[in-house]
Amino acid sequence: MIAALTMMVGWLSYSMTVYENGDLDRRMRNFAQILAETAAGSNADTASAERRLLAVEDVFTKGVIEKLQNVDSANYADALAAAHAKFYTPTYQVFDPQGRMLFRSKNAPLQPIALQQGFADTQINDIHYRTLRTQSADGSVSVAIAESAAMRRESMFPIIMRIVGSQVLMFLLCIIALWWIARTSFKPITTLAQELRKRPAGDLVPLDSAKGYSEVTPLVTALNDLLERESRRLDIERGFLADAAHELRTPMAAMSAQAHLLLQAHDDGTRNHAAVQLQTGLKRVSNLLSQLLTIARVDASDAFSKAERVDAAELLRQRVAEHVPQARQKSITLDLEAPDSLALMVSPTGFTSIIDNLVDNAIRYTPSGGAVSISLSQVASGCTLSVVDSGPGIDVQFRERVFERFYRVPGTEASGSGLGLAIVKKVAAAHGGSISLHGGLHGAGFGITLQLPATRTAQ
Repeated sequence: MIAALTMMVGWLSYSMTVYENGDLDRRMRNFAQILAETAAGSNADTASAERRLLAVEDVFTKGVIEKLQNVDSANYADALAAAHAKFYTPTYQVFDPQGRMLFRSKNAPLQPIALQQGFADTQINDIHYRTLRTQSADGSVSVAIAESAAMRRESMFPIIMRIVGSQVLMFLLCIIALWWIARTSFKPITTLAQELRKRPAGDLVPLDSAKGYSEVTPLVTALNDLLERESRRLDIERGFLADAAHELRTPMAAMSAQAHLLLQAHDDGTRNHAAVQLQTGLKRVSNLLSQLLTIARVDASDAFSKAERVDAAELLRQRVAEHVPQARQKSITLDLEAPDSLALMVSPTGFTSIIDNLVDNAIRYTPSGGAVSISLSQVASGCTLSVVDSGPGIDVQFRERVFERFYRVPGTEASGSGLGLAIVKKVAAAHGGSISLHGGLHGAGFGITLQLPATRTAQ
């Protein structure tokens, strides 16, 4: 605004200076013509001509002031008139056709101030003058008139100051208006900041939208979305901690009891039995902690959904091979059917978690001597991964609940945490996949099929 004000004042001042110079030139021409016609034909009576010229000089000077008084308000005109009365003094010379000076004003020099007809700029006694020479209609006299540059500037000064003053006043009014607008516009932001500052830690209740301030609504909406996401995250963490504490309580109590028995045992048989039970408990707690960490990672980050080009068939063969020792301990037959290569756009970590949980569950819940079949195939709608077993299966009424965290089907004897299928469903959803449950091998057991959309199949 300061730069704009400076340019505006400069432009207006320049424009007014150009206009005023033209107006002052017209005034000089009129004054010179009046003087020339007044002195015309007065070669024989110079005294009479002098009287007429002085009278014209007085009338013209007062006329200029009177004209200026009629232009603007009284106060401004009075100040301007006083300024002109102080500095405006006519400077002119009257010559006959032979170039002899017939008359000059009191402040006019002895030498001619203008030799050529028309306007000119000249130096007289180191002072810059604007000059004009003209003659009467009958050619009997010619008049040379001059105005100093300082006097012309003084004539324009009040007008220039009026322009500058009005622009500065406008600038100050704009500053006040902008200050008020900014203060009013930022008031809802200040109110919102105060409301947030007063909130206690953990208060995630949505904010009230600032009524009457539609421009703040997007900010409030974004903050409310953030608060809602944070609330969901905290709920998940609280639920996770509560479930983890609940699930760890039982095996930890059992381990404590077995450790007590181990310390109190008086014979090798009792001591060995307690040691085996303690080792089993440790293994169960280790598996539970591993599952808890996995599902916490699934909830807390997108590491299980970042897609990369993966050879799903090769990855499946590697993971199934890792479970062979577990299957051999129970004499379970593992059957794998997969193409030589099948490229998928999936998260390697997420897809590995799906394979491990499905195969581990199938082996864990299948009785000794049973069978587990794993298959991977590409279909028109994408690709499918199926894991079926010959175990006891799951009753239809319980199938929808197996994806709940820590849920275990009533009557299940095999150890487990109830987190495996919950992890599988979470990761599958992150990949845009769907899961279906069905029967297992030989009309018994349990089967689960994961289907990934065609967009996940890398060409």
